Amino acid sequence: MNYDDVMRLALERGFYAPSCEIYADAPAGFWEYGPLGTAFRNRFVELWRREIVRRDGMVEIDGSQVMSKNVFVASGHLENFGDPVGSCC
Repeated sequence: MNYDDVMRLALERGFYAPSCEIYADAPAGFWEYGPLGTAFRNRFVELWRREIVRRDGMVEIDGSQVMSKNVFVASGHLENFGDPVGSCC
């Protein structure tokens, strides 16, 4: 089973779903977790907290996930950033 098969199965089983998918102008890349996806995510986060944050005495923050375009302009990311893993359309 490859990545695409796993992602399709997770979508079919309700682990996650695209947010606002019925609206043509909905921003891409936003997802809603179903019951199984929420349980999986919570277990993963707790494992990360236990094994990384608490073990190493780190502090945890929770920051914004979506930022204004001006942040990326000011930081130079729009002009100079290249991600070998992804591409923009």
